[in-house]
Amino acid sequence: MKKIKAVILDLGVVIINIDQEKTRMAFEQLGLNLKDVNESLPFFLQLEKGKISKESFIYSIKQLLNNNATDEQIIKAWNAMILDLPANRISLINELSNHYAVFLLSNTNVFHIEEIMGNINQYHPNLNWESTFEKIFLSYEIGHRKPDAACYEYVLNDIKLHAHETIFVDDSKSNIEGAEKVGINCIWTQKAIDTWLWDEIKKYDPDLQLH
Repeated sequence: MKKIKAVILDLGVVIINIDQEKTRMAFEQLGLNLKDVNESLPFFLQLEKGKISKESFIYSIKQLLNNNATDEQIIKAWNAMILDLPANRISLINELSNHYAVFLLSNTNVFHIEEIMGNINQYHPNLNWESTFEKIFLSYEIGHRKPDAACYEYVLNDIKLHAHETIFVDDSKSNIEGAEKVGINCIWTQKAIDTWLWDEIKKYDPDLQLH
């Protein structure tokens, strides 16, 4: 069996608690009804690929609301989905790092990352988020978004590993299917990482020895 050298983790749900319904409801209160928070409007995806600026995103929302909301209200609604980061998940990532190179790959945007970093600085002041991972890949920075094959190929090329040497953990079935198409070993989960993850990893790396 091929040796596993890296684990690539998603951010939302897998590490950070999120609730997209909170954002949907917050926008509804402003007068904007969204069936799907991420894919209802083209500029949402453009923001996640880094194709438009923060200002353009806010302007686009304002146009839909006929300028009946402030910048602050729009940003607050958009960030409403971002919740907490339990300390046990940080500990688990640190333990993972004792066995593999651990990377982060997230479909996200500058607003959400600023909110997340603000929360981390407030509730985990001693945490060096950047050094928690070997490297962090954010869709709006790399210009690629899961489940596009180009996104996974970009990461594999950057970390200089073959697909079969990696494990990808994500809560989105479509993202998992996209990663599987390029040959990455995948763990699809509907819950945050916890001790259950070790058993799933052992399916791909039976020689894993936990201390």
